[in-house]
Amino acid sequence: PRVLINIFKKPVRAHQKVKLMQSPEDDDFVFLEKKDGQYVVPDYVKVEQQFDAWAKEETSYDKAVSDSHVYTHFHSIALQNVPLLGNKCTILDIGCGSGMAGVRFIQDGHKMHGIDLSAEMLALAKKRGYSSTTKLDVFSQQMPLKEQFSTIISVGMIGDYVPLEKALLAFSKIISAGSYCVFTCAHPMHTRQELSEIITKNGFEMVYAQAENGFIDETIIEEKYWYVVAKKL
Repeated sequence: PRVLINIFKKPVRAHQKVKLMQSPEDDDFVFLEKKDGQYVVPDYVKVEQQFDAWAKEETSYDKAVSDSHVYTHFHSIALQNVPLLGNKCTILDIGCGSGMAGVRFIQDGHKMHGIDLSAEMLALAKKRGYSSTTKLDVFSQQMPLKEQFSTIISVGMIGDYVPLEKALLAFSKIISAGSYCVFTCAHPMHTRQELSEIITKNGFEMVYAQAENGFIDETIIEEKYWYVVAKKL
């Protein structure tokens, strides 16, 4: 997933195609776009291929994402706003990539399950301590639920690759009332009011939403992303 931090210099729209870093096959990653009020979704087969190739450069990938404060900040927001995390629980990370977002939750004693399109990324997540992983497009395929999840997390996926509405619809089929979703959402896609309306319309309560400046690998941008906590009603 793309990585976000609070230092910025050069403005670039988050939903434009942005060069992340060189991969063996293609250095121009594709993202979700919004044109004339309509979503233009990326070719997910190409997304899978690009992340598989990127994951094979494990050292480069880790360097690109591990220096950012985003995962520490994301973890802190989750702990402050999700009471369920006071006890050990099972967390589902959708679009988990290499598992960087789950490391701190694992250190807290939580059990992590990861879903991603990229088998190569999932292999890295397993190395980081994810108890199980599933190669699945959760937005078009039914997830074979073998256990209950109290919390869903997702970093760098919503608004980057998947529309918020589609993500919330998938989340609502996985968790039960009283469970939580903690995620980032590309800021240019929605105003705060739109964000709140979409979350409410899909059966969630917006518990927390804060826009912060973001960073995509070596491309620093003057653009914001939403950090969101939503509770299933």
